[in-house]
Amino acid sequence: MATGETTQRPIRAGIRVGIVDNDPYALYGLAAQVKACGPRFEVAWQCELGAAAFQKALSPKHSPDVMLVDMSLTDMQGPDLCAQIRKRSRTIGLVGISSRPLEQYRDAMIAAGAQALINKRIAPRALAPVLAAAADGLPYDPAPPSDRPTFESVATAFARVNAGRSRGVELSAHEREALSLYADGLKTAQVAERMGVTVSSVQTLVNRARAKLGAASLPQAIRICTERRLFGVAAAGSTAAVASSSTAHTHPTAMMPAQEPALSDRTTNAESTAPDMTAEPTSSTMSNEPAATAVHTTTARTILATRATSESAL
Repeated sequence: MATGETTQRPIRAGIRVGIVDNDPYALYGLAAQVKACGPRFEVAWQCELGAAAFQKALSPKHSPDVMLVDMSLTDMQGPDLCAQIRKRSRTIGLVGISSRPLEQYRDAMIAAGAQALINKRIAPRALAPVLAAAADGLPYDPAPPSDRPTFESVATAFARVNAGRSRGVELSAHEREALSLYADGLKTAQVAERMGVTVSSVQTLVNRARAKLGAASLPQAIRICTERRLFGVAAAGSTAAVASSSTAHTHPTAMMPAQEPALSDRTTNAESTAPDMTAEPTSSTMSNEPAATAVHTTTARTILATRATSESAL
């Protein structure tokens, strides 16, 4: 055996591929491309929804060696799905696919723990080595920009993503600023204008921050930052004000004071609208008490007077 062969990885007998794409025609085409890669490649399953793909990916019975994940799904974004899978799996290779410019999703996919990002129109002979590398837990990034992050191995990405869930997570200044502005109630276009960047840049910052925090949604990312005081005292206070004003707009009778913690136990609509049984009586609830008290007092005095008259007569 040649010396070089001792350092080579063993070739997998078969590679199971899971595919998720919201377009049924694209799903059919991707499955055909995978099958055309050769007899080693098997389509384990196909899904149109991210939630269904998430369940299959983590099922011991259906878990694939590698997944092809579309960037724009019906129920979630591709980077979000990859981040959720990577937090829970140290074995599945993740490959993003898109018909749009790949640069738009590159940073978000790297942050989510993926191993590669490719165009949907890739030829089977070019797709095969990407799937093989990802199935082996290796990144496929043939021409990475010199000044940008690169795709990581499954093991490295798993360790980084889960380390980001610890209380010592560090967001960049721009990631923290973007989440803080969202917490203040600004929309994406307003956040982009305030920061002096494009809307797509804001989305990239948010996706990276969510991946670092292990958050499934933007509100959850804001909540985690507030709980861990990553915004600082000022930002946390502004979040409280936004939460209070939002609750007051939806339920005028359940307005919360601005100084109350933004993320208290009132985290659901049911809780925010539930009556506060421990609150002191308000002026409206006490308005009839004086009259009732007067009636009871007058009645008591009348009874006592009657008893006194009867006793004196005896």
